[in-house]
Amino acid sequence: MWSIVYLYMMDYYSAIRKDEIQPFVTTWMDLEGIMLSEISQREKIKYHMISLITKALVTQKKVSRSAWSCQEAIFLLLLFSLKLSR
Repeated sequence: MWSIVYLYMMDYYSAIRKDEIQPFVTTWMDLEGIMLSEISQREKIKYHMISLITKALVTQKKVSRSAWSCQEAIFLLLLFSLKLSR
């Protein structure tokens, strides 16, 4: 695969040096644009996932402390009962 990429790149640069446009050059440029747009799309998805996770964490912190303490107490009781059953 790398030999094919190398071959296309050499043809691409030789076409630039000769100042002529070959038919595959426009395809290569389109492929380059598609690859860049796919990378930017992945970055957008990653950014949105991080912002969603951050938003969920901030929302979780806004939950009233008494409700959170109740959940912690239930968890501790379950943990304690598991230790007693052993």
